[in-house]
Amino acid sequence: LKPTRDQQSMAQIAQMAASAVSTAKQELRRKLRSALTAITEKQRQEESDVLAEKFLATEEYQSSKRISVYLSMPTEVDTEKILEDIFTSGRMCFIPRYEGPTMDMLRVYSMEDINSLPKTKWNIKQPKAGEERENALASGGLDLILMPGLGFTRVGSVCTCVEIIL
Repeated sequence: LKPTRDQQSMAQIAQMAASAVSTAKQELRRKLRSALTAITEKQRQEESDVLAEKFLATEEYQSSKRISVYLSMPTEVDTEKILEDIFTSGRMCFIPRYEGPTMDMLRVYSMEDINSLPKTKWNIKQPKAGEERENALASGGLDLILMPGLGFTRVGSVCTCVEIIL
């Protein structure tokens, strides 16, 4: 069956809309990255402290025992206070290790353990390839995952092209 003219027009409109959304997302990411790099280290640390305090008080965190944390990059929220609380409160902490297309969530035991990890070519600390560590995905799962995002709405959703918080 050959598509009708209306079907072809709808397909073209959908393709144009997808292209416009893609362009808008790229622009949004550019603006968010620019805003993040403009924040001073003092501001970033102050906001990180507020976020850590709020996060640590949540019911989700309080009821979790096995937590995965993506280690923060220099322009992201600093997760060190959250990591310290995980260790001092006796919770189990897991961080990602990427090997090619595979990601495992491997256990880390302390801030000293994290600080001793080698960095990847992307400047991300992670356990060495082949290093034996408990893998959360094979040993009981995770209760909570704390992961970075470039931007979020006021209600916590990932930013879309519709709502930007700067």
